[in-house]
Amino acid sequence: MISARHLGLTVKGTSGGEELLLCPWHSDTTPSAWFNPRRGLFYCAVCHLGLNVKQLALKLNVPLEEVEYYSASEAVEEYNL
Repeated sequence: MISARHLGLTVKGTSGGEELLLCPWHSDTTPSAWFNPRRGLFYCAVCHLGLNVKQLALKLNVPLEEVEYYSASEAVEEYNL
């Protein structure tokens, strides 16, 4: 299972199995985004940006090999609002 930390994101806590994050695309002082490691989904409530883990890795310029290493046996879900 991949964590948001593996992608270089700042995890500020957890809630219900989701990691609470500072969004890297706007100025955040309190977490406005979350990442579900089990499902591999990211969402920011301020940017209204929803991405699956592969889309998130590409946007963060993280090599997909790193994502595949942590989630080799897991299916990547599509993000649907």
